[in-house]
Amino acid sequence: ALTNPEARFWYHMYGATMGSLSVYASTDGGTTWSASLWNQSGDQQDQWREAIIDMSAYAGATSVIVRFEGTTGTSFTSDMAIDDFCVQEAPACPSPLALTVDSLNTTTAVISWTAGGTEILWGVEYGATGFALGSGTTLTPSAESVNLSGLTAATGYDVYVQAACATDQSTWIGPLSFV
Repeated sequence: ALTNPEARFWYHMYGATMGSLSVYASTDGGTTWSASLWNQSGDQQDQWREAIIDMSAYAGATSVIVRFEGTTGTSFTSDMAIDDFCVQEAPACPSPLALTVDSLNTTTAVISWTAGGTEILWGVEYGATGFALGSGTTLTPSAESVNLSGLTAATGYDVYVQAACATDQSTWIGPLSFV
């Protein structure tokens, strides 16, 4: 039994008439189900996104069934998929989520992410496409976005982000690549 469980999976929801995807749990073999633990609806663009669900309400349980429920949209113009599902012990310092390029011009880029836990500081490292972590330019923002300036026009870049918690650091997420 896990003491601080979380569920993780990747999802893809693309199309003009996308429906919704919900996740539920049961501890009695599927006789009864929880309220929705996670829900996403509508077009999420043509990309895979990671979802992390706090399952601490099921800490110590010896048997939990997880159910995914996909509801179709109004037409056939949508595709939904899930992949790489697991239930595991939550890390002490969760990684940030949803690393995104918010704006980009020839010499600057605004990068944002969502906090994975209660962290209030992050490490950001960036460099030319393919650079090795530890050899790039580092920043330590206290907000969930950062402005990268002084970039070279028409050059590819990779960006990684790491959460800094009170006593630990998360694993790096990325690379997020852009030109």
